[in-house]
Amino acid sequence: MSGLQVYQEGGQGVVTAQFPPVASPRDPISSTVSAFPDIVGSDGSPYNLLRMWINTTTKSVFMYLGQGVWVLISTGTGDVTSVTGTANQIFANPNTGAVILSLIGPYTPSTYTLDGVLYGNTTSSIGATVAGTNGQTLIGNTSLAPSFAAIGTLSGLTEFGVITMGATAFVATTAGSAGQYLVSNATSAPTFQTATPQLVVTPVAVATQAMTSNHKYIANDASLTTFTLPTSSSVGDIIQIVGSALNTNGWKVTYTTGQIIWGPAGSSTATSGNAASATLPAQAMSISCVVANTTWVITDNSGTITLT
Repeated sequence: MSGLQVYQEGGQGVVTAQFPPVASPRDPISSTVSAFPDIVGSDGSPYNLLRMWINTTTKSVFMYLGQGVWVLISTGTGDVTSVTGTANQIFANPNTGAVILSLIGPYTPSTYTLDGVLYGNTTSSIGATVAGTNGQTLIGNTSLAPSFAAIGTLSGLTEFGVITMGATAFVATTAGSAGQYLVSNATSAPTFQTATPQLVVTPVAVATQAMTSNHKYIANDASLTTFTLPTSSSVGDIIQIVGSALNTNGWKVTYTTGQIIWGPAGSSTATSGNAASATLPAQAMSISCVVANTTWVITDNSGTITLT
């Protein structure tokens, strides 16, 4: 055992004890328990620092720290007598037998949730979250432990909005309504806007036609063609009437009481009957609903359109 290696703190690392251990049937006497400690050997030479002492009866091992101080470093059964850590690092329990080391906290490993995430809990035991499921992310909960939840939970993002990257964090647009589409706005957030309806083209070869929103009607009958406004319409709906060359007597629009059509020169009368008319072929008009069910405005026309 003359080559026994000992770890020294203070950056000196592992060193080798230069003297063989003392073999004796008793423990060494330390200055911590007696005024007459073992400080010199049988040959009269003082014991050097780190000198080892083995009790050949109990097999306990001691180390000399100088000034008559001997410390027990191992019992005859191989127990560790003490483990010393720095503040808030580890603790050992018990100080004999199997050594149990713990992280700061302390913590109880048997209570940890499988696949949970550890979190601090002031001076109480370190905790672990409930395990998350596929696609979930860890979110903070003010004054409470974090938890796994679907992305966006408690984020403050607008419901049904579209997530975009803001200046410092993710943001969400205002939710769009049915039929709207997302439009980019250069350096500002995108917005939902209403698309121009795709019109259904309907040729008309008869003298009367009840109209439906978002249709284009082509008048092909030689006689005066009478179109009737729909009684149900939404803001933004469009109707177009186009008289072809075959529509020699033109066309007119009628409606029910309470409806009205506005144009550049005024409006029709809000009563039932004729509202707008064109007496020549190849006359056209486009109108848009501005008040649901009742009010329309001429947005484009070709030829002469008369409001009555």
